[in-house]
Amino acid sequence: MYRAAQLFLALTATAAALPAAEVNYLRDVKPLLTQNCVRCHGEEKQEGGLQLDTAESLFAGGDSGDILVPGKSGQSLLLRVVAGTHRDIPRMPYKKSPLEDSQVAVLREW
Repeated sequence: MYRAAQLFLALTATAAALPAAEVNYLRDVKPLLTQNCVRCHGEEKQEGGLQLDTAESLFAGGDSGDILVPGKSGQSLLLRVVAGTHRDIPRMPYKKSPLEDSQVAVLREW
């Protein structure tokens, strides 16, 4: 029993030391945007001239210009809008529940 406890503690410590998986567009970001944003910012409808259903369209931006600032998430329009900190654009998704902190963190990390 003592050995099993030692092994468990060793494995737990090793797992805690491993870096978190890097955020991946296809695995992490695209499903989040599809679930929360594409209804108004997709192929069929582009509110504000913004389409978020492909990586290419994400980087193209919309009527307000670029929505991503690589390496500077605090300056990215996308992050400011989903966090509700933009002074002119209401928090998105509009008239829906805000994204969870963990979802905003995924976008920020990406």
